[in-house]
Amino acid sequence: MSMEKKPGALVTVFGVAVTALAGLTAIVRAMTAPVPAPLRALGAAERQQIAEALAKQEPRWRLQAEHLFPGDRWSQDDDFFNPEHRAARGAAASHGTNVGEILRAIDEGLRAAPHNRNDDRNDDRNADRKVGAAPVKPRPFYD
Repeated sequence: MSMEKKPGALVTVFGVAVTALAGLTAIVRAMTAPVPAPLRALGAAERQQIAEALAKQEPRWRLQAEHLFPGDRWSQDDDFFNPEHRAARGAAASHGTNVGEILRAIDEGLRAAPHNRNDDRNDDRNADRKVGAAPVKPRPFYD
């Protein structure tokens, strides 16, 4: 039996070496990457201001969604959350916090609205804000 060199052996060794080097490079870069500074938490007053500012934009976002998806409440809700999420990301960046803090502010604003509580107060603040979601139902067609 003669020892013949296989033509693919060199390619295999080279491939393993490149893969190992790439993996090692990724590990070194991950271990030496700077840790970002923690984002700040918002105070209650600041969250309330943000919630009120975003609540003022909500009717416009809902109207745009109604024009894009007439008669389809689920798609309207789905489309509404796009500008809301963009606004939340923008507010988070401008306030030096994370998106979760902004969404918390929106949630607190919705929960603070009197019509969302089970009590006897007559206060029409945020009366045009929608708290629930439209039910999901199968579509008769798919584009």
